[in-house]
Amino acid sequence: MNHRRFPRYHLTAALLGALLALPAARAEMREFTDPNGNTMTAEIVSASGDTVSMKRSDGKTFTTKVTVFSQDDQDYIKQWIEDEQSNRTPRVDIDVNTGKSNREAQDDYDDRIQSFEFTAKITNTERGFDIVGAKGILLVFGKDVNNSNNLKVLNRQEFDVDVPFSRTLTFTGKPFKNEYDDIAYKHGHKYNGYLLILQNKDGRTIATKAAPDSFAKYHTSAVNLKEGELCNRALIGESADDAGGSVTVQ
Repeated sequence: MNHRRFPRYHLTAALLGALLALPAARAEMREFTDPNGNTMTAEIVSASGDTVSMKRSDGKTFTTKVTVFSQDDQDYIKQWIEDEQSNRTPRVDIDVNTGKSNREAQDDYDDRIQSFEFTAKITNTERGFDIVGAKGILLVFGKDVNNSNNLKVLNRQEFDVDVPFSRTLTFTGKPFKNEYDDIAYKHGHKYNGYLLILQNKDGRTIATKAAPDSFAKYHTSAVNLKEGELCNRALIGESADDAGGSVTVQ
């Protein structure tokens, strides 16, 4: 077999920095072969779409198309990408706006009506890594006006999260309303906060955003809560349902 080096590729400073920033624990040196039988020893550093960045055994790095390799190598790269999606906890920036308004009910001045239209902007800041096949779960909580230790899930919405590196996904939630009275004939649940959970394709939590912040530490139990379900302040409940919404990526 003819052992030749693949052509060298020039890397920008930004790409080189991205490669060096990635964890090396999952790297594995192996022999890669092109369709003509040329081989080289290298490890995958990152992969995105139909391109892969690699480091050769001599320390040189380059980026090329996945299709320059043999079918066995392409299958290996595909599996590597799937493993990365399962094992990586990417860095993300999350900004949430509740779109909340609060007004008096027209038929009873003691009752208050809260209206919501949540938006969430999720920016993938994990260099060299595309978030694929993930899911967002938004839970909105109200506290019992007679007992603040008793909570209710006012709303639950789920949405797909596919966002390439350095891109921002915007989720626009389905509007909903909540009515309560905490003055005279006290009843209902007043808005108390939200918890946004991001899970990868295997159901592992990769990021959270919450208000109050304390809700985030209970994401494991909260993820199973249903809309309308009562729970305590540790957010312990049962299973969950999907409630819709729309997503755009910029």
